[in-house]
Amino acid sequence: LYLMCSVVYIFIGISTLLKDPKSEVNKIFFIINITLYFWAIMLALMINSPDAATAAFYKRMTTFSCSFLYYEILYYSIFLTQKGKILNKKRLHLLLFLPACGSFCLYFFNPYTSKDFVWTSYGWVSLLPQNKSQIWNSYFNLYYILYVVVSILFIYYWGKKSKFKRELIQSKIIVSSMIITSMIATITDVILPLFKIQLIPQITIIAILIAIG
Repeated sequence: LYLMCSVVYIFIGISTLLKDPKSEVNKIFFIINITLYFWAIMLALMINSPDAATAAFYKRMTTFSCSFLYYEILYYSIFLTQKGKILNKKRLHLLLFLPACGSFCLYFFNPYTSKDFVWTSYGWVSLLPQNKSQIWNSYFNLYYILYVVVSILFIYYWGKKSKFKRELIQSKIIVSSMIITSMIATITDVILPLFKIQLIPQITIIAILIAIG
């Protein structure tokens, strides 16, 4: 299933970019799909790994995609809503980049270990580590929720204020898709693990297809 997702992501990304290679929105959308493609490939390798140590290695490789995806989504929402001028300030670029960079450093250099994996009928699945700090357990969730909420607000108000019906409809579709996807991802990949229920593969990468499609 993850491999199928990777094929879909790379197809959508390339086809969108070819429609208008000069469009900043299309370029960022392409980057988002490449990030998702890499994430899906790593998850496919993870669940089919020969042992827990190898699964932990591929889980660590997903850190790049997990950490920078929501940063890219925020940039996409900014350019889609024609707010690109706010990025003229270099300090804002840095301010937006730091949380993503912090997420990458935190989870790449202090990753899941083989002890955090269990074998299921689906393959190797990671459990929420019990020996990590509260910051480790909470940082990513706070980061991704904040960036997704801000992205949704950008797109929502863009559609609400637009004089064009097409942009209003586009805004409603994107916002609805993002909310549904975020709810699914939060329940399966955030809330259930808190109750030590994570004997299913990660659903986020699959749920995002709703928004991307």
